Amino acid sequence: MMYSFSGKITLDDFVQYRVFLQREYLLRRMLCVFLMYPILFVVCIIVNMIFQEDMQFFEYVPTVTVAAVLFLVWMYITSRRAYVFRNARNAYESDTSLREELGYVLDENGITVTTGNGHVTCAWEKAHRVKTDRDSIYIFTEFTAAFIVKERFFKTAAEFHQAKDYAMQQYAVKKQAIGKAK
Repeated sequence: MMYSFSGKITLDDFVQYRVFLQREYLLRRMLCVFLMYPILFVVCIIVNMIFQEDMQFFEYVPTVTVAAVLFLVWMYITSRRAYVFRNARNAYESDTSLREELGYVLDENGITVTTGNGHVTCAWEKAHRVKTDRDSIYIFTEFTAAFIVKERFFKTAAEFHQAKDYAMQQYAVKKQAIGKAK
């Protein structure tokens, strides 16, 4: 099966993508903080036991807790939509290829995106991950770089949902095949 479509990424589309990306990062950062806190706690207890000094670690627990909470608040503030919007706008304005009409081909080999300057192909085996939200498909070529496919690029909503299911299926099949080959 092959899907061929075209469209133009708007600033709102790019902001939506960056908010999606930031939300994923925020969850990962928060998970890291919550995992690091008990590890730090255990390490400090072990150090206290090894040196058997009068280092009363438990006196530092409130300070470490406050620092962890402040760090989480800082991560939340920096992930706010206004912050993301400003950074996304700057990135969008500096990349002229985002503002031109893009042609897409989605098939069993991967995704090919054609611009006025040339084309880029990403095979399903090389895709980092495929994520979706209400009206978008994000085919990540790296951890933070993705092809953005919008619902409005298709003639009908049904065609978009078929393409979304197809992309998820092709990605899963190719990744599973790579896993079996190793």
